[in-house]
Amino acid sequence: MKAGCTMTILLAGSIGAGKTTLSNLLSEEFNIPAFHEPVGENPILPLYYKDQKKYAYPLQMYLLSVRSKNLIDQKTIEDTILKQSISDRSLNEDLIFAQQLKDSGNMSALEYEIYTTLEKETEQKILNFKKWSQDDCYIYLKTDFKTALNQIKKRNRAFEQLDNNPSLENYYYDIWSRYEKWFENINNPKIILENYDLINNPNDALKYIKDNLSEFNIMI
Repeated sequence: MKAGCTMTILLAGSIGAGKTTLSNLLSEEFNIPAFHEPVGENPILPLYYKDQKKYAYPLQMYLLSVRSKNLIDQKTIEDTILKQSISDRSLNEDLIFAQQLKDSGNMSALEYEIYTTLEKETEQKILNFKKWSQDDCYIYLKTDFKTALNQIKKRNRAFEQLDNNPSLENYYYDIWSRYEKWFENINNPKIILENYDLINNPNDALKYIKDNLSEFNIMI
């Protein structure tokens, strides 16, 4: 892929993996825009953490709407400035959460069917808007579960904290354990980033990513 073409670097990783931290590092390093999941603007997320069964379906539908709009806006900006960009969450990554909610009984089979049908339709609309999926590169932040919990605690979002709701640990573990299999099925160019300290020693991670992007002939 030649420099100047449009593509997205999609960051993937479980809750607390460090996606926001890495997206900011890559944005600064490559001087390209980063698009973040709008957690602070999400009115349903705090309610969901209090009652997953009640708010699971509304949350997934809300995220599908917001994420699809963001991706279309993102691709429009990429085409306008003729640059790549970074996203700290992919659209199909939400399927991990939807499947977990169905399996745990917090989303009904009917709700799951409606959601996945709309998700596939939305993804196809985005593909029709811009044939981009095979060019985009995934970076998977692979972290051990204990590290993920520590990072959740450090970022200090009240509704995420185990002190307020100890049962969340089982939820976090279930989501964390599903990521490996999901990432194996990604056919795009992909990089696994594991055991890197993004806070105290980010340069090693950046070098590793640059070297791998070069192997895919992705120049930024």
